Amino acid sequence: MSWENTGSSRSPDLRYEVRTRVRALVVLVGIAAGLGLVILAAAAILPVVTVQSAPTSAVAPAADLPSAVSTAAPVFTAAPRVTLLTHFGASALGIAAIPLVAAIVVGLLLHRGILADSRNARVGAWSLSAGLTAAGVVGFVTILIGVVVVPVGILLMVACGQSAMPSRPPDRNHGNQA
Repeated sequence: MSWENTGSSRSPDLRYEVRTRVRALVVLVGIAAGLGLVILAAAAILPVVTVQSAPTSAVAPAADLPSAVSTAAPVFTAAPRVTLLTHFGASALGIAAIPLVAAIVVGLLLHRGILADSRNARVGAWSLSAGLTAAGVVGFVTILIGVVVVPVGILLMVACGQSAMPSRPPDRNHGNQA
């Protein structure tokens, strides 16, 4: 079912405006979903977690040290970094997938909200978008994941704003009975 089939009583200008809003919604939700996919891929690929272990030291061979340095000086080695997937397992991917899943669900809700003119679907989309943005702000304060989650939430909230159906223009001749 498409809005062309359900909106036969809509004027051509109104249908054009709806089509323009749907395109903007698709672009915004698509960008948000793309960012969510990048977050998910980064959790699996980028080594961002420093393994917390006791500092290790080793005694460097005398041949590798300048003559002014004692041969017994410890040399600290850097702790290895691993990916979120390696360190936390599959649960890290589940958490990293939240922005992607939220973008998909918001997109589906907004699609339903436009096609069926469902206020409940739009309210659900707004709620999910605002919740994701709030979680991103909290994540930004605590573990810096919000730096990438907040833009996804903002894009989704802008998409929700674009989904508001335009009202039917008032009949200009209604009050001017001759």
